[in-house]
Amino acid sequence: MPIISQLPVATQVNTSDLFVIDQALTTKQATGSLVAAMVATGLVISISQVTGLSAALAACLQVANNLSDVASAATSRINLGLPALTNGQLWIGNAGVAPLAANLTAGTNISISNGAGSITINSTGLAGIGWNHITGTSQTMVADAGYMADNGGLVTLTLPATAAFGTLIYVQGYGAGGWKVAQNAGQNIQIGSVSSTVGATGYIASSNRYDSVALFCAVANTTWTSLGGPQGNLTIN
Repeated sequence: MPIISQLPVATQVNTSDLFVIDQALTTKQATGSLVAAMVATGLVISISQVTGLSAALAACLQVANNLSDVASAATSRINLGLPALTNGQLWIGNAGVAPLAANLTAGTNISISNGAGSITINSTGLAGIGWNHITGTSQTMVADAGYMADNGGLVTLTLPATAAFGTLIYVQGYGAGGWKVAQNAGQNIQIGSVSSTVGATGYIASSNRYDSVALFCAVANTTWTSLGGPQGNLTIN
């Protein structure tokens, strides 16, 4: 039998070709497909073994190799070549070029608070009045809202205990029972030159079912004034 070096040189290998292998001192045969599968499973080529690459391509291969390291967000960020972000920063698109790290900008009546891993967005002013249809006989009101009193009996609407300067409240009558705006301790309502009694016993009330009033908080938590005058003859106590 000729030695391997004396055999003709093969120019290609097919999946059905047979190979002679020595497996634990036992001579066996293996097909080309089996050998290829075993090589594909066990072959590991390091980046240092790949030569002839441009610097840019080599750098890309290095990054791709490191992307498997996801032990932490910081490690993954470094592997992607990204800088650290400050509190509240986001990656924002930049017209077809590299995105920029930037904070959100607060618009009108909006506040933004940036924290470690958090962004809090709040309204700081009146964005619009939300109207509430009150069909019961009592309701505690909230800042910057409108209320339509719609009941056959008297509807008592109580001012919020706390309200910032500039807070608005609208009251519109509709039901036959009319409405009353009740107060909390230390509060009063100024209608023109007349003030309601300071405290929980003071109030203003409708005289007719369709009377309405817009109230403006002139002193935080305590003093409310009519905005533009009431529509109708109100009762002030």
